[in-house]
Amino acid sequence: MTSRPTNVSDVDNHGCKVVTSLRCPTCENRFDTEKTTAMPFCSERCRLIDLGKWLNEEQSIPHVPSLDEFEESSLDELP
Repeated sequence: MTSRPTNVSDVDNHGCKVVTSLRCPTCENRFDTEKTTAMPFCSERCRLIDLGKWLNEEQSIPHVPSLDEFEESSLDELP
C-alpha cells in the first residue's frame, strides 16, 4: 500500500516550493489552500468539528510532569 502525500506543492518563480493543496485533518479531502477561509481545514464545518473534539477532551496534548511538579506531588502525599 502506498501512502499519499499530505501536501502538493508547486515552485514559484524564485524556485521556492509553494503549497497549493493540503489534505484536511478532519475529513481528509484535498482542498486548495488559496480558496479556504478555515486554514488548515477545508471548511468552517471541519474546523468546528475539530474544535469540538478538543473541547470534549477527545483530543489532548499529553502532559509530562517536570521534576519540580513530581517532587511537589510527592510532598503532598506525606503524612
